[in-house]
Amino acid sequence: MKKLNVGLIGAGFMGKAHSLAYVAMPMFFWPAPAIPVRKSIVDVNDSVAAEAAQRFGFEKSSSDWRSVVEDPEIDIIDIATPNHLHAEIAIAAAAAGKMILCEKPLARDLAESQLMVDAIEKAGV
Repeated sequence: MKKLNVGLIGAGFMGKAHSLAYVAMPMFFWPAPAIPVRKSIVDVNDSVAAEAAQRFGFEKSSSDWRSVVEDPEIDIIDIATPNHLHAEIAIAAAAAGKMILCEKPLARDLAESQLMVDAIEKAGV
């Protein structure tokens, strides 16, 4: 079965919820279209990120979201950060050719949302 490596940006409450969803997804959607692999998690500093990796079952951790977006092992960027950070991360992830999951609301306003959609359409992801 195909595996998809997940880079989760944000290890707060929603990061925890998304982590649980990755574990449970194959139980609810069987046969699963792919198995999510909790590869890398990012938070505000290295120690918080490392603790989140241990708690939520990720293989690696970082305080640098850009390094995870640029990591060729990562297939999916899951954005679970505060709303004002969504657009920058999503646009960078699209440019890197990643699949993107983004916590709601997508962006702070229509203009910011449109920038994200344009980047995703341009990248074909």
